[in-house]
Amino acid sequence: MVEFDLEPDDELPHPPVEGARPSAPANVPEPPHARRRPRLSTRARRRVVAGAAALAVGLASAGAATWSYRSGVDLRLSEQLAVAPGGASGLAHAPLADWSASVDRPRPVAVMDGLVVVEEHPDSIDGKGITMEAVDPTSGRVRWTAVVPEGSYCGTVAGAATAVGPQVGTTDAVVCLTGTSQDGVAVVRPDGRVTTRRIDGRVSTGLYLPVPGGRLLRVEAVGTAPRYPALKPDTLPPTLDGPLVTRDLQVRLEDASTGGTVWDIVVPGAHVPAGTVVWDPQQCVAQPDGNAPERIEPDGTWMSDVGASIAWLSTCGTDVSIDLATGAILQQRSQFDPGYQPWLRPVQSLDGGGYTVEDPQRGGTYTVTLDPGGGWSTTWDAPSAEPTTHVYRRDGSTVGTVEGSVAQPWATDGSPGDLLFTTRKAGVSAYSVDDATRRWTAGASGDVLLLRSAGVVLLGTTAGVRAVDARTGAQRWDDPIWNIASMTSSGIQLGLGGLVGVFTDGRRVVLVEATSDGGLSPQNAADRRWTALDLATGRTDWVATVGGSVPQSIAGRLVRFDDHAVVGLG
Repeated sequence: MVEFDLEPDDELPHPPVEGARPSAPANVPEPPHARRRPRLSTRARRRVVAGAAALAVGLASAGAATWSYRSGVDLRLSEQLAVAPGGASGLAHAPLADWSASVDRPRPVAVMDGLVVVEEHPDSIDGKGITMEAVDPTSGRVRWTAVVPEGSYCGTVAGAATAVGPQVGTTDAVVCLTGTSQDGVAVVRPDGRVTTRRIDGRVSTGLYLPVPGGRLLRVEAVGTAPRYPALKPDTLPPTLDGPLVTRDLQVRLEDASTGGTVWDIVVPGAHVPAGTVVWDPQQCVAQPDGNAPERIEPDGTWMSDVGASIAWLSTCGTDVSIDLATGAILQQRSQFDPGYQPWLRPVQSLDGGGYTVEDPQRGGTYTVTLDPGGGWSTTWDAPSAEPTTHVYRRDGSTVGTVEGSVAQPWATDGSPGDLLFTTRKAGVSAYSVDDATRRWTAGASGDVLLLRSAGVVLLGTTAGVRAVDARTGAQRWDDPIWNIASMTSSGIQLGLGGLVGVFTDGRRVVLVEATSDGGLSPQNAADRRWTALDLATGRTDWVATVGGSVPQSIAGRLVRFDDHAVVGLG
């Protein structure tokens, strides 16, 4: 136990307090009756020293606890930003080139073992295959170089989806199709080691798609090829003159290294009667001569997109979204469905698992036009009713139904995605991912979702940005930030028409805005204006003009892919 002896010590001279007046002259002698205090014993002095030491230790412990808590918070935020779309540390000041690695026409492919794997695309590869380089995002050092065979196509590993497309995802293997006919497969491991094999039983009526995690998706049209019906002459949209049954699709996910089956399913084809309208002629109608459509050609065109957890496949008669983990069919439709909208990807994945499926909007006016130079163009005037979106859990059970189309933010701080956002005619709405109840609606028609953070949701309007409380939707602050004057001469859409990038470090948001016509493309090297706003207050932290292509957020860092270099910003 620490003891404190409160008996005063001998009277000793003290320095005067600054600014204080002495109560008596300094040369006045001490009165004879003044009490002299006894000197403390050695044991008592030890008590005082021990007490002071204990107090110092206590204060030091409190300081260490505070530091440990703060460092823990910073570490947790840093880990969140490393996997968040648009998340990047070090946005307290304008970005400067921190390092540069020489890579010819780099294309980001994946993040493996914390390294950014880029594919080199020189003008001529001289039969040497494609070179991959793994770049350390903190230093720019090239950790390893790998070469995959000539004629390879390596799939980009998709990360979290954003409003401007998926970011580069993390994986433990990159899969490449090899050979001029893509009848082989190469797998690149995190240490740069490459293994190759031939694809067994390749067929001509299918396709092969690299999948994250070292897997390969094999798609094959099976069954007897049907007789293709003619189309009714001079009819737009094109209309079947006879019945049609398209072939089924056999879809198999396999281990890219061994060919072993993970799952195998059959997706049924379409059964449509005569008189059915072909709402998407691009994938179904052949135009052998001139501009007049003559017949159906179901085995002609494939469209596909492989995300982090969902694969989308489309060919004449089948448009299907498949869960990559289980092979479950999440949604299926057809180009022969009334009002089929080919540009709509109805299935979207949610943070932390689960997915949504948007119903096609019935009604409206859908027009198919034959272009003078060949091909087709389609226009659609949407109906007045709101679209409807169904929300499901990871296991396929139903959460509920929400109004509007699901909106993905441009950027997040990596905080848990417990809210689902939709865009509606009333503005942007937030729903609970647990039970699909609407929490709030904010903004106005046409507003877009720029950023989701733990406390603030940022909306883009035609005049600037508006921050609302993530829990209530109440407005926090509003800032007319866009450089409208620089956009008016070209007739480009004002407001959000000039936005090309959004990033956050959890404390501020950085908006990258085109300042000239040439700056609208993210790959363009035109100067752009970067503006950092404090998320809590809307205060402008800094503004800078930065050249070069718009960077990507990769592993929590801003990384730029220029024509002949990978550049890290810090």
